[in-house]
Amino acid sequence: MSVLNILFVGSDEVARSIAKKSDSRDVDNYIYKDLKEEGLFSTISILRPNNYPDKPKPFFTSLTVSDYGIIEVNKVDGSFGEVIVSMASAGIKNGLVIINPSEGEWVDDSQVKALFTTGWAF
Repeated sequence: MSVLNILFVGSDEVARSIAKKSDSRDVDNYIYKDLKEEGLFSTISILRPNNYPDKPKPFFTSLTVSDYGIIEVNKVDGSFGEVIVSMASAGIKNGLVIINPSEGEWVDDSQVKALFTTGWAF
């Protein structure tokens, strides 16, 4: 059984739409299992740090064990930039970006893409 650890920075609602929530402490853990042809399971573990950016320790703990990143972008701000730099510094070069502006807000997708081109492959 292989496990892919994914750091997810975003809302609980989006994380639940991807995988089933299994544990919640400083880091929420969501699990998605897929049965391969040989009868083996492939498991995706999505790690969502709680209370980030107010409490950075769960974020950095999740960052050290993750192979891939998913970022839900609600707005372009300092926390968003911190996540990009942290993931790139940790060697996470591949990821998925979900642009999901807060109600009444707007996010320029070309601005988001420009910020990622130096550190990530889409």
